[in-house]
Amino acid sequence: MQYRLNVSQIEIEKFLNLKCSKNSITVSNICSYSRPLQNSLLFIKNNKMPVEHLKGCIIFCPKDYDLNQGENILLRVENPKFIFSKVISNFAQRKLKQGFISDDVEIGQGCVIGDQVSIGAGTKILNNVVIAPGVTIGSECYIKSGAVIGEEGFGMVFNNSSMPERVLHLGSVFIGDHVEIGANCTIASGSIDDTRIESFVKIDDQVHVAHNCVIHRGAIITAGVIFSGGVEVGSRAWIGPNSTIIQRTKIGEKALIGIGGIVTTDVNSSQTVMGISSMPLRALSKALKKILD
Repeated sequence: MQYRLNVSQIEIEKFLNLKCSKNSITVSNICSYSRPLQNSLLFIKNNKMPVEHLKGCIIFCPKDYDLNQGENILLRVENPKFIFSKVISNFAQRKLKQGFISDDVEIGQGCVIGDQVSIGAGTKILNNVVIAPGVTIGSECYIKSGAVIGEEGFGMVFNNSSMPERVLHLGSVFIGDHVEIGANCTIASGSIDDTRIESFVKIDDQVHVAHNCVIHRGAIITAGVIFSGGVEVGSRAWIGPNSTIIQRTKIGEKALIGIGGIVTTDVNSSQTVMGISSMPLRALSKALKKILD
C-alpha cells in the first residue's frame, strides 16, 4: 500500500460534521474487509458483513447495521463507501518508499518510470511503457511496448447526489519474477490492497487487469482478456482469448476458460468452461445436444 494513516475518531467526526464522542480511538492503517488489519479504517456495505473478528477499527457502516460491533467503533452513515472515500482522500498520506532499479535492467525508448519504482535484475522493458509510482517488478521479467502498469483503475463511487466520483486508489501493483506482460496491456493499481501478478505468469497482448486482481503463479492469460476488479486466478490456469471475467470471480488452479468465454460465476480447480456464462464443458455439450435434437 502506498499510503499511511494516523487519524482519530474525533478528527473524523469533526470532518464529517458528526456529533463528537467523549472518548476516541486512533487508527493507523487502512484496509479492505476482505483483507482485514487491526487498528484500521474500513467500510462495510450491509448486515451480512460481521465485524467481531476485527479489533480496534473505525468502521463506516449503513445506518441500519445491527450486528455486534465487537471491539470496534461503528460510524453509521448513509453512504459508507462514499464517506470512506472522502475521509481517506482528506487524511491519507503517501508513504516515502525507496525505489531501486537494477543496473542491468534494459529500458526502451519513450518509457516513463515513476518515483519509488523497484525493478529487479535482468528485466527487459521495451518501448513506450508507462510504470506509475510505487510499482514493484521482479527479476527476469519481459514487458512489451505500450504497456501501462500501476495507473489508477476505474474505481468509482456514487456520491449523495447519485453522481459518480473517482475513488482514491491506495494500492499499487506488485509483479513477481519471470513475468511477461504483452504489448498494450493495462494493469491497474489496487484500490486498497495491491493488484498482484505472481511469478511465472505470462500475459499476452492487449489484456486488461483491473484493480485488486490477483493472478497466481504460472497462470497463462492469452490475448484480449478482460478482468474486472477483484478477480482471482489460480496457479497454472489458462484463460482463452477474448474472455471476460466478471468482478470478484475466483478461477481455480489449472482451470481452463475457452475462447471468448464470459465468466459470471466461480470456476473450480481443473474445470474447463466455455461460452456465455461459462458452462462446464460436459454441461455445455449436453445443452447443445438437447438443442440440436
